[in-house]
Amino acid sequence: MKLKHFALLFLVIAFAGLNLSCCSPDGNAANISFDKSLSRDLGNDGIKVWIHPRIARCLNGDLLVLMRYGTAHGGSNGAAVLRRSTDLGKTWSAQTTLFPSGASVGYGGGSLTVLPSGRIIHLFWTTDADWQAINIKSQYSDDHGVTFSDNVTFTNPAGGPWDCWTLARCIVLNDNSLLAPYGKWNRATTVTETRVMRSTDNGATWTDNSMVVTESEAGGYQHGWGECSIVRLDNNVLRLFMRSDKIGVGETKWTNDNRWIYSSDSADEGVTWSAPVQRFKGCSHPCVYKMSDGRLFSIQRKVFSGNWRGLPVVNISADEGITWLSTTEELLLDTTITSDITNAAKWIEVYSDWVEVSPGKLATVYGYQENLGEGVTSVGVSRFKWVEIDRPYNIGSFR
Repeated sequence: MKLKHFALLFLVIAFAGLNLSCCSPDGNAANISFDKSLSRDLGNDGIKVWIHPRIARCLNGDLLVLMRYGTAHGGSNGAAVLRRSTDLGKTWSAQTTLFPSGASVGYGGGSLTVLPSGRIIHLFWTTDADWQAINIKSQYSDDHGVTFSDNVTFTNPAGGPWDCWTLARCIVLNDNSLLAPYGKWNRATTVTETRVMRSTDNGATWTDNSMVVTESEAGGYQHGWGECSIVRLDNNVLRLFMRSDKIGVGETKWTNDNRWIYSSDSADEGVTWSAPVQRFKGCSHPCVYKMSDGRLFSIQRKVFSGNWRGLPVVNISADEGITWLSTTEELLLDTTITSDITNAAKWIEVYSDWVEVSPGKLATVYGYQENLGEGVTSVGVSRFKWVEIDRPYNIGSFR
């Protein structure tokens, strides 16, 4: 009789949709229920551009989404705004401003990293009205993102002017110092570089800007190394993934066949790096991070023919980034936007990010905006949604 009651109770729990094997941020077992139809536009007022979203999960379980909010895709008009969810994305707080926009200095974009201690690191770059980078700044929070420290400036490395920087999540090294990869780009000369900087005081200040890879010409093409993300492999090697656009000498546009994500390895905690190796097709921030089961997962934009931006798609690797499965399933939920894709790719994805909340359950964000042509200002939206990764390779997005 007791066994029957236990079986009935188990069925009730199963139908309630509770995941008994979920893990909270501190690793303890937790029962987490997901709304499979959940989708939220976190930035969408029909007027401004809300793009470059970044997501993090605090040690208290809260989700934070960082966005660039401005009147155009780039320039000093942008501000850094933050929104919080305490109920796994069902509801979100009003936005708070971490860095304001201005006439001469604005927010370009950034990253969020939650350290094992709970400290949240916000790395970002500032830009002027002409979309030229000014410098890299950092700030941190020790109260789950409620308040942040004053900004600390990491001086602009020589070789500019640079049009933009891209800041990846930092990683904790074996000596408990931090390593943060970043890329930079000069629009006029097409010169790009990927570098790393370090912090020995838990992200309060940053020094060093060691080179990983710089602009080079090979086979008649220039390789542009910019946006990046980093993981630690099981053998303790650091693997850095970088976006690279091969531009034909004398050309000003990219082609589909020349847009790839490369990787470079370091066996000495980021002091030296191997030659880059081509991994999978993509044309945005690689957003490659490790899931709890050891697989690498990436959300980045699909390449369109004749268009240098596209829809967000996912890539999975079970061998630490050597080989990849790329899906054909776009992650957009809005049927109007999806149907417009066949009409000259009216809507284009800009950047994505994700964090694993429990095994196989990913909280994702991505920004997209209307494709009105190169350099034309359009409305931009940042969206939150859940993605479920089934074993071993099946990918099913919550719809």
